This record gives sequence, C-alpha cells and structure tokens, in this order.
Amino acid sequence: MQNLTNLKKNAVEELKQRSAHLAETNCQLMKDIQHTDDSTAKQARSLLQRYEVLQRVKAIVQSFNQNQLDTARADLQETEKTMEKNLGKLQQQLDEVTSKVQVLQDELSVLHTYINGQYPEQAVQIALLQRSIQKLKEQQQEEIDKTEEMGKAILEELEEKARAEQEALLQKVVEVCGTHETSQQGESVSGSWDTRQGLPHIAH
Repeated sequence: MQNLTNLKKNAVEELKQRSAHLAETNCQLMKDIQHTDDSTAKQARSLLQRYEVLQRVKAIVQSFNQNQLDTARADLQETEKTMEKNLGKLQQQLDEVTSKVQVLQDELSVLHTYINGQYPEQAVQIALLQRSIQKLKEQQQEEIDKTEEMGKAILEELEEKARAEQEALLQKVVEVCGTHETSQQGESVSGSWDTRQGLPHIAH
C-alpha cells in the first residue's frame, strides 16, 4: 500500500514536471509564434508599401509615356497629313508635266515620221538650203563690208581731189586777178604816155 502511494506521488510529480515543461514550451512557442507573426507582418507591410510605391511610379511613368505617345502620334499624324498634301500637289504637277512632255514627244515623233516618211528629200534639201542661205548671208555681209570700205576710200579720194581742184581754182583766180590788175595798171600808164605824145591809143 505504501508502494502504491509512492508510485502515485511519483507519477503526480512527474506529471507536474511534464506539465510545467509543456507549459514553458508552449509559452516559448507562443512567444516565437508572436515574434514570427510580428516579423512577418512587418515584412508584409514593408512589401505592401514598396508595392504601392511601385504601382504609383508605374502609373506615373505610364501616364507620362502615354502623354508623350499621344503627342508623338498627333505630331506624326499632322506630319503625315502635310506630307500627303504636299506629295499630292507634287504628284499632280508631275502628272501635268509628264502629260505635256508625252504630248510633245508624240507630236515630235509624228512630225519626224511624217517628214522622214513623206518628205525625206525635201527635209534634206531644206537643211541644205538653210545652210546655203546662211552662207549667202555671210557672203553678202562680207560684200557689204567690202563695199562700204571701198565707198569710204572713194569718198576720201574724191574729197581730196575736190580740195585740190578748189585750191588750184583759187590759185588761178588769184593769178588772173593779179594779171588783170597788172594789165590795167600798164594800160593806164601807156594811155597817159600816148596822150602826152598826141598819138592815138591803140588797144592791143
């Protein structure tokens, strides 16, 4: 009976020790869990804050990029419209010039075909005549130049002869006037002498 009592006491004591150990272990586990929960919550809050910051930055970047993209698209569309308008005008001008050139080429081709096919000899003759006419014009101009030079030379010669004849005529007039004056003076002296001698005056 005494042994049974001792066994019960020992069992109760062991149970108490185990209970105390379990309580201590549970308390430590609760502390560890609480610490883990606090750390996890802190990390979660930090991650959440970082995520929120990243989301705000992402939204700002996306908004900025979208604005830039919208502006770039608007500029591109405006540039494309202007280029299309200018290209349209240039294309219209090019088409008009091309059409005019084509018409002229067609007319020239028809003209060449007509001349070469219908009047080849006449075309050659026309070209030869044109060259002959040009050559005759040049020769005529040379003859005109020579004639003008000859005319100038003849006029100068005639003017020189006229001056010489005028000088000779003036010289003769001077000589005749001098001779006539001398003759009149001689006749006047002879008449006076004959009168003094009582002889009639005989005119020579």
